Amino acid sequence: MEIGKIIGRCVATKKGPRLDGNRLLLIQPLNFKQEPKGEPFLAWDCVDAGAGEIVILARGGEAMLPFPEPFPPIDKTAVAIVDTINYCPDA
Repeated sequence: MEIGKIIGRCVATKKGPRLDGNRLLLIQPLNFKQEPKGEPFLAWDCVDAGAGEIVILARGGEAMLPFPEPFPPIDKTAVAIVDTINYCPDA
């Protein structure tokens, strides 16, 4: 799992039937100091997150689990909205 900040949305007018009603988010991955790391990517939203929010992301096979069976073929999903991060590297 990792964290990322929502920097936009992607509109797909046609998508597989198992993904109808779900939104695609454009996400900038972050490190735990909340600094950008890597390139932005698309992820499915299952928590109704909004622009500027920081989310926890599931990748790979775990990204499908929030959706009902049969699981859709996806590899990134926003699964939680972050309230706070307490980064203590010396702890």
